[in-house]
Amino acid sequence: MQTGSGKTYTMGTGFDVNIVDEELGIIPRAVHHLFKGIEERRQVAQEQGRPVPEFKINAQFLEVKTAALSFFLILPAAVELKL
Repeated sequence: MQTGSGKTYTMGTGFDVNIVDEELGIIPRAVHHLFKGIEERRQVAQEQGRPVPEFKINAQFLEVKTAALSFFLILPAAVELKL
């Protein structure tokens, strides 16, 4: 990957809190979509007199830099892996 090619901006891992929706990266858009869907389902259930569903969300995000990834993937020929 090329340095300065906009990966952080595209993914949305920057720390700019005053950004317009059109400039959000894929991660903030996905999180927003998830919580919007949950809220819509809760509202529909309430309007229809059904029990309001509860949701539990676990999420993790890991940003791996190319240099770190190559460190783990490229092993010296002398290293013998035992499983």
